[in-house]
Amino acid sequence: MKKSIEQIQYLGMDLKRCWGNREPFPGAFLLSPFLWLTSWSLIYYRISRSMLLLPLPLRIFFGPLRHLIKRFGQLLTGTDISERANIGPRFFIAHNGTLVIGGHTKAGSGFFVRQGVTCGGDGVGGGHPTFGDNVVLGANAVVVGKITVGSNVMIGANSTVTRDVPSNVVAAGVPARIVKKLDGM
Repeated sequence: MKKSIEQIQYLGMDLKRCWGNREPFPGAFLLSPFLWLTSWSLIYYRISRSMLLLPLPLRIFFGPLRHLIKRFGQLLTGTDISERANIGPRFFIAHNGTLVIGGHTKAGSGFFVRQGVTCGGDGVGGGHPTFGDNVVLGANAVVVGKITVGSNVMIGANSTVTRDVPSNVVAAGVPARIVKKLDGM
């Protein structure tokens, strides 16, 4: 039950990051849940995840509702985020659209993705990627397989990552390789 409640707390942190402190319109925090598909993607993922983490009798009872929420969220937002993916607080989706995050993907705090990103299994090794804290995935980036991406990493747009990436770097290309080391992070 504690993990389910934690997911709802994470949703609050996600939405706070989504709304941001730099929004010029003072009433944005009231309107963004209704206008931004990003907010809806975060809401449906966190609610579905919290239902999945309930104790067994409740999980079975809420199972059909969890699937309904997930499917409705997919249709509404164009994103497919598995409730089995374990994503930390301050998750942010810059733009919705064809975003796929497969089950068993793990991501730390401050996970930032743009449109068209795919994170999932490669169909061979049976594993999904693990991301550290403060990872940014550029538009249409593909990260597949049982690999580890360190903390404070930026993956360039249209990159394909199939090997481990260390912390504090920028990786880009097909296949992705380190193009820059980041200092001071």
